Amino acid sequence: RDYVKIVIQNDEDFKFFEIFYEKYGKKIKIVVQPAWGQDPKWIAEKILKGRYDVRLMLQEHKYIWGDMRGV
Repeated sequence: RDYVKIVIQNDEDFKFFEIFYEKYGKKIKIVVQPAWGQDPKWIAEKILKGRYDVRLMLQEHKYIWGDMRGV
């Protein structure tokens, strides 16, 4: 029932995710999260194009309160 979260900031991180997904994607649940400041649409489109069975999770607290500590 646990998830592995992979934070993606750039193409190099996405390549790591693809390799990880090929090895473990059928065995475990994976959450993909764009690093703060990255365009989530870019990652969402890559996930959809690759038809990866993962969840995309945003840092909602940062969209609500900004880059504040403790929220």
